[in-house]
Amino acid sequence: MLQPGEAIGLLGPNGAGKSTTMWMLGAVSTRTGGRLEILGLHPDRHGPEIRAQLGVVPGPTTSTGSCGSGTT
Repeated sequence: MLQPGEAIGLLGPNGAGKSTTMWMLGAVSTRTGGRLEILGLHPDRHGPEIRAQLGVVPGPTTSTGSCGSGTT
């Protein structure tokens, strides 16, 4: 559980599930199992309220679409 003022980042290789996790946290994609509560709200019923509180900063990509600085 995050405390007020804390932030997290999701790092990992392509295909690790980072985007899928964010889609579920943002109530854009439904879960196939388990329980999920964001800020005390249920994503299936409070999607817009949850999304209004989330911030997403995508990392840079190279011309091949992989994460990286884009420099050689």
